[in-house]
Amino acid sequence: MPQLPPELFILGPDYVEEVNVCVDRSGAVSKVTTITSTHTRLNRLVCDTVKDWKFEPMTINDEAVPFCYRQRFVFKATFTPPPYPN
Repeated sequence: MPQLPPELFILGPDYVEEVNVCVDRSGAVSKVTTITSTHTRLNRLVCDTVKDWKFEPMTINDEAVPFCYRQRFVFKATFTPPPYPN
Protein backbone atom coordinates (compact mmCIF):
# COMPACT_ATOMS: atom_id res chain seq x y z
CA MET A 1 0.00 0.00 0.00
CA PRO A 2 1.38 3.44 -0.85
CA GLN A 3 2.24 5.76 2.04
CA LEU A 4 0.39 9.03 2.46
CA PRO A 5 2.77 11.93 1.68
CA PRO A 6 3.44 14.01 4.83
CA GLU A 7 2.08 17.26 3.36
CA LEU A 8 -1.36 15.66 2.91
CA PHE A 9 -1.73 15.04 6.63
CA ILE A 10 -2.85 18.63 7.15
CA LEU A 11 -5.27 18.89 4.21
CA GLY A 12 -7.96 16.54 5.42
CA PRO A 13 -8.70 13.52 7.55
CA ASP A 14 -9.41 10.92 4.82
CA TYR A 15 -8.49 10.48 1.18
CA VAL A 16 -10.11 7.98 -1.18
CA GLU A 17 -8.52 6.74 -4.37
CA GLU A 18 -10.28 4.21 -6.55
CA VAL A 19 -8.66 2.75 -9.65
CA ASN A 20 -9.51 0.19 -12.29
CA VAL A 21 -6.68 -2.33 -12.57
CA CYS A 22 -6.26 -4.51 -15.67
CA VAL A 23 -4.01 -7.55 -15.47
CA ASP A 24 -2.66 -9.46 -18.47
CA ARG A 25 -2.34 -13.23 -18.94
CA SER A 26 1.10 -13.30 -17.28
CA GLY A 27 -0.19 -11.58 -14.12
CA ALA A 28 1.44 -8.20 -14.86
CA VAL A 29 -0.59 -5.00 -14.51
CA SER A 30 -1.26 -3.77 -18.03
CA LYS A 31 -3.36 -0.68 -17.29
CA VAL A 32 -4.41 1.47 -14.34
CA THR A 33 -7.13 4.09 -14.74
CA THR A 34 -8.53 6.45 -12.14
CA ILE A 35 -12.17 6.16 -11.13
CA THR A 36 -12.18 8.43 -8.05
CA SER A 37 -9.43 10.69 -6.76
CA THR A 38 -9.29 13.17 -3.89
CA HIS A 39 -5.80 14.51 -4.56
CA THR A 40 -3.62 14.61 -7.71
CA ARG A 41 -0.37 13.74 -5.97
CA LEU A 42 -1.89 10.82 -4.13
CA ASN A 43 -3.48 9.58 -7.35
CA ARG A 44 -0.10 9.47 -9.10
CA LEU A 45 1.40 7.64 -6.12
CA VAL A 46 -1.37 5.03 -6.14
CA CYS A 47 -1.18 4.48 -9.92
CA ASP A 48 2.63 4.20 -9.89
CA THR A 49 2.50 1.72 -6.99
CA VAL A 50 -0.22 -0.46 -8.52
CA LYS A 51 1.63 -0.63 -11.86
CA ASP A 52 4.43 -2.53 -10.06
CA TRP A 53 2.11 -5.17 -8.57
CA LYS A 54 2.29 -8.76 -9.82
CA PHE A 55 -0.61 -11.23 -9.67
CA GLU A 56 -1.08 -14.94 -10.03
CA PRO A 57 -2.61 -15.39 -13.48
CA MET A 58 -6.36 -15.90 -13.46
CA THR A 59 -7.33 -19.11 -15.21
CA ILE A 60 -10.50 -20.42 -16.78
CA ASN A 61 -10.43 -24.07 -17.88
CA ASP A 62 -6.68 -24.13 -17.15
CA GLU A 63 -6.03 -21.22 -19.54
CA ALA A 64 -4.65 -17.87 -18.32
CA VAL A 65 -6.98 -14.98 -19.09
CA PRO A 66 -6.68 -11.21 -18.65
CA PHE A 67 -8.99 -9.52 -16.15
CA CYS A 68 -9.83 -6.11 -14.68
CA TYR A 69 -11.10 -5.15 -11.25
CA ARG A 70 -11.65 -2.07 -9.08
CA GLN A 71 -9.31 -1.36 -6.20
CA ARG A 72 -10.23 1.18 -3.53
CA PHE A 73 -7.68 2.79 -1.22
CA VAL A 74 -8.72 4.75 1.87
CA PHE A 75 -5.99 6.79 3.49
CA LYS A 76 -6.67 8.08 6.98
CA ALA A 77 -4.53 11.06 7.81
CA THR A 78 -3.77 10.83 11.49
CA PHE A 79 -1.36 13.30 12.91
CA THR A 80 -0.41 13.88 16.50
CA PRO A 81 1.32 17.24 16.91
CA PRO A 82 4.33 17.39 19.19
CA PRO A 83 3.57 18.55 22.74
CA TYR A 84 3.92 22.23 23.48
CA PRO A 85 6.99 23.10 25.52
CA ASN A 86 6.28 23.85 29.16
